[in-house]
Parts: sequence; C-alpha cells; structure tokens
Amino acid sequence: MTDDARHYRDLTLSAFFAGLFVFGSMIISPAFHIDSEFARVGGFNGMNVMLGRWGTTLLHRTLLPAPFVPFFTGLFSIGLLALAAVAAASCLELSGRQRTCFVLLYMAFPQFVYQMEFPFQSDCIAFGLFIATCSFAALMRAGAGGARVRWTAASVALLVFSTSFYQSLLFVPLSLVMVHSLNRLLDRRVSWQRLIVSVAAVAALTAVSAAIYSSLTKVVQHAVGIPRAPWLDGMIGWTQMRWQDCLSIAVSGMARKIMGKDFYGNGLYATTLPATAAIIVRCCLKGFSLRDAGTIVLVSAATMAMPFILNIGFGVDMPARTFLSAPIAFAGIWAIAMKWVPQRLALLPVFVVAAALIFGSYHVSSLATADAMAFEADKLLGNRIVSQIYTADPDFNSDTTPVYFLHGFSPINLWRQTHSDLFGASFFAWDGGNPDRIIAFLKAVGIANLRRATPDQVASVTQAAAALPAWPNPNSVRLVNGILVVKLGQT
Repeated sequence: MTDDARHYRDLTLSAFFAGLFVFGSMIISPAFHIDSEFARVGGFNGMNVMLGRWGTTLLHRTLLPAPFVPFFTGLFSIGLLALAAVAAASCLELSGRQRTCFVLLYMAFPQFVYQMEFPFQSDCIAFGLFIATCSFAALMRAGAGGARVRWTAASVALLVFSTSFYQSLLFVPLSLVMVHSLNRLLDRRVSWQRLIVSVAAVAALTAVSAAIYSSLTKVVQHAVGIPRAPWLDGMIGWTQMRWQDCLSIAVSGMARKIMGKDFYGNGLYATTLPATAAIIVRCCLKGFSLRDAGTIVLVSAATMAMPFILNIGFGVDMPARTFLSAPIAFAGIWAIAMKWVPQRLALLPVFVVAAALIFGSYHVSSLATADAMAFEADKLLGNRIVSQIYTADPDFNSDTTPVYFLHGFSPINLWRQTHSDLFGASFFAWDGGNPDRIIAFLKAVGIANLRRATPDQVASVTQAAAALPAWPNPNSVRLVNGILVVKLGQT
C-alpha cells in the first residue's frame, strides 16, 4: 500500500469513528422521529417527487428499498458523511496535518443531526453531499487543464444529481471554493483576479446546474404524473413580502447563525470568528500588503457567510436542516488557522479538535434524548387514548367506526431544548394536532389501526366536538353520530 493510500485510509477511518462518537446516540436511540410515521406507513416516494427530490425516490426504489432501517440507516449515513469529509479535504489542497484537523472538525460539527432527524432521507442526503463534493473536485480538475470539457460536464452532472437528493446541496461547491480560495491566498498561490475567476466559475456551475435540475424535475414530475408541491412557492419570501423586509430577515438570520445564536448546537460555529481573527492577524505579521490583507478579510467574511447564503436566495430565514455546507466552512477556517501554529503550541490543534468533538457529541446526545423521551411519552399517550376510546365505546370497531382527532396535545418533555426544531416534539402536537399524523403514528408503532373520519363526517360533528372538554378529561373522547371524537386541545 502506498503512503497516499495509507493516509486516506487512516483519514477515512478517523472521520468515521469521529462520526460515531458525535452522532452515535442518534444511531442507537430508540426514538421514532417526526415524519417517519408517514414514511413507514404510506411511503414517501411520491412526496419526494413532489418536493423535487427524485434522486431520493430513485435510490429508495433501487438500492435501498425500505424508507429507513433503524441502526443500519444511521450507520450508513455516517459512513457516507465520512467519505464526504475526506473528499472535501482532498480537494482543498490542505497539508497532511490540516487534512486530519479538517475531517475531524467536519464530523464534530453537529449540523448533520438535523438530517438524521429524518432517517428516510439522511442516507440519501449524505450520499448527495459526497457527490456534490466530487462535483467541485471535478471542476477543479477541469481548471487544471486536460479534458476540460469532459471534467466540466461531469461536474455539472454530479451537482445536478446531488441536488435531486436535497436542493440546498446545490450550494456546497460555493463553500468549498471559498475555503479553497482562502487557503491559496494565504499561501500566496493565487492573485485576487484569479480568485474572482475561480469563484465565478463555481457560481456559473451552480447556475447551470440549477437550471438543468429544474428542467429535469419538471420532466420527472410530468412523466410520473405527480405535480410539484404547491406550498413550496410559499417558502419564497421575495414573492410574499417587501424586498426590504426580506433582505432584513435574511441577513439578520445569517448574522445570528454566524454568531452561533440560532439553532441548538449552532454555538460551535461562533468559534470561526476568533479563528478568522487569528488568520488576519497572522497575515499582518507575515507582511501581506494592505490590498492583499483586505482581500483576505473579505474572503474570510464570505467564507463564514456562504453556508447560509440560502437565506438570501429565499428571502427568509431558512430552517437549520438546510445549511449542509456549514461543517465545510467551520472545519476549513479552523484547519487554515492551524497552518501557522508555532511549535510551542503544537497541542493546540489537538485541544481544538477534542473540544469540538465533545461539544458535538454533547449536543447531539441532548437532542437524541429529547426525541427518545418524546417517543416514550407519545406511546404512553397513544395507549391511554385508545383505552379511553374503548371505554367511551365498548363496541368500537376500527374497521367501521371512523375517528376524528381535534386539535393537539403536547406531553411534558423536560429534555427538549430551545431552538431545536423537531427534536423532542410530540406526534400529537406537531402541525397543531394533524389527524393523519396521529393515526399514522399509532399504526406505525403498533398501538392501533384507526380509520380517519372523512371531511363530510367531520362537518357533521364539528359543533358537538367543539363543546367537548379537552384531554385528559375522560369526556374528551365521545361517540358522536357514529364518529369517535377525540378532542386533544382547545386550539
């Protein structure tokens, strides 16, 4: 085995085991996550096509037919994430020590836990992240000369395919090129003119890939007869609000994320600020000209902000799960900052990596625990509700008597963290108490196989249901006009 092969083998194993340390609690957690009930009961293939994620449907129709498999899916996702980390390190022109630092910090950042919350797509997103990284590597190969057209075409094809798994993967090459450019600037290997050309090339790749992806998505949706999800248009703030309001919301959201004050576990990202400050100070000490130093400041700021550029594209503050390139910028800035660590501070990289791994594992474990507690509480609640159904109607038959769940109920969960999105949420409270979600959950965990009341049946009991007391009052479950009404809340 060559030295290079041995190095990348060790790098991949290091990344994988770091991922197990950080995300292992999500792999072994007994929790059942929000939306998993729909994937398990009805399948998500049609919904994925509606959302433009036809690559996920393709993968689940071929290599991975089940929507997800506990333990295996999480483990497989971490393996693919480790490959993405190593692929990113290999195309950023980092030194050997920097590569090790980069992949470990990449795996330490707890961003991917928000993808693992949706196990029916976490493996596909990790695969897409790896492909998007390879797209950037192919573009860099094209820029180096030789078979330029073929490498550029391959880069576009890879990015289009990766975007079909999750749309925000489209922006991964932009974060990679910013880290790559910053590293080359500090090594005095690129001029600011050449830097602009490199960033423009990746921006063009992104635009062309987005156009091709959009066209292919329409073709796929038309071919299978599944329309685009109509509510996707409602996510674009530019069409809903004044442009000044959109810009303010988007930029302020980006600022909070850079400062580490947005979603749970995001606090680690704020450490890129001192790392960037160290890079800039070192540049001044290394004798960079004022113009070059100014360029480095601008590129550093752009590198920190790039993972959250999706906010600008949509004109709103996007949810935590969309910022898939945050680990790239976080790990890249810190790996570059370690470039000039003096010998007397040789243990500093070890300390930084260890602290990041501990931070990531702690926060991911907290989120996994909140979900596990919510799952246990929901199972108890589901059993109590079904028991009360048979108390209210001893002759209840789920095949003939429909059930109408009104509003939602959230069990106590002391483990749920603030700004943690779906983690720790109840199936009986999410979406304000969605009857389809509740019925699917009860079926998925084997408590009951209930039949939902039709809209006409709901209309016939609306007035009577509104007059009922809310759960846990025993009278919140009543048989009304042949329909079993369960009133979980007042609103």
